[in-house]
Amino acid sequence: MSYLARIRWSVRVVDMKFFNNYDDYMNRVFLSRKDAEKYFELIKSQEDLSYFELARLWKINPRTLRDWKNGQYSFPEELSRKVEQRYKIPLPQAAMIENDSDIKARAGKIGAVERMKKYGNPGTPLGRSKGGKISLLTHQKNNNGFKIAKLFPTPQKTSLLAEFIGIMLGDGGLTDYQTRITLNKIDDMDYVDYVKEIANKLFLEYPSLSSGRGKAIDLVISGKNLVDFLISMGLVKGDKIKQKIHIPSWINNRNEWKLSVLRGLFDTDGSVYLDKHYKKNIVYKSICVAYTSYSAPLQSNIYDLLVEFGFFPTISTINRIMLRKKEEVMKFFELVKPGNGKHVGRYRQYLEA
Repeated sequence: MSYLARIRWSVRVVDMKFFNNYDDYMNRVFLSRKDAEKYFELIKSQEDLSYFELARLWKINPRTLRDWKNGQYSFPEELSRKVEQRYKIPLPQAAMIENDSDIKARAGKIGAVERMKKYGNPGTPLGRSKGGKISLLTHQKNNNGFKIAKLFPTPQKTSLLAEFIGIMLGDGGLTDYQTRITLNKIDDMDYVDYVKEIANKLFLEYPSLSSGRGKAIDLVISGKNLVDFLISMGLVKGDKIKQKIHIPSWINNRNEWKLSVLRGLFDTDGSVYLDKHYKKNIVYKSICVAYTSYSAPLQSNIYDLLVEFGFFPTISTINRIMLRKKEEVMKFFELVKPGNGKHVGRYRQYLEA
């Protein structure tokens, strides 16, 4: 562009401010390709500018002006009015002017008809079913993470469920989508299989295994529906100690459920050991069992249940409840029937000591 042309163009930028915000107007002009080319060619010749320079003058994208010139897209009627005022160039006789809202409404109807042909009427059960099936196939084909909540059976309140609740109160935890039990991969390996069988009997699914830190091994079942069910049974998501976990009240309705929850708690948070003490240089040994819990309400529940079944527990530390007499320990193993092999093995070993 020459120096004088540049001056003319800069002056016109100020003079042509009436073209700003043209998209705010509702009526649109439709031209055939032939008419559009003639129309915009006349405007360009009047300004003595290239289409690129004309687009800059009108403060629009050059591609937009090119699409108008090729008749590919409509343009605002207000633009045609300003053109006629400035250049005395009227619209071609074949030009069609339509309201933008009418155009959108017509396009929407066309889209709705095509969508109904493909997916069915969304307002009918058949249409919703068809649309849902097509959506599932699309997500499966694209592998884009569309998921359906996993379904689990809803077990009745039984001794087996009470034992699983005890296991969860001891070494279990819930997140938004996972049920997790953390055990010792060395000492608890036999018990891992025991817990897997309980889970499968209750929920028809074996937990997956994953190694945690150190000697830890995690038994995991994924599924929000299972998490929601366990919460309805009295468990909590997140930090169990801060939320002051306790034995769910429904378990107190039957003695066999009470014994089962004591079993689950002992198998996970319990221990069997040989207590040694000296008196007048003589070593005395006694077999003991203990529950360890950092939740005050849960500790109180355990203590009360042991008393209810005729035991005389003691609290050796702030977090530990113990049975210290051999006769009580024997009664405990006979009544509670622990399922963790490491406890049973130590009990037999210490009983003979």
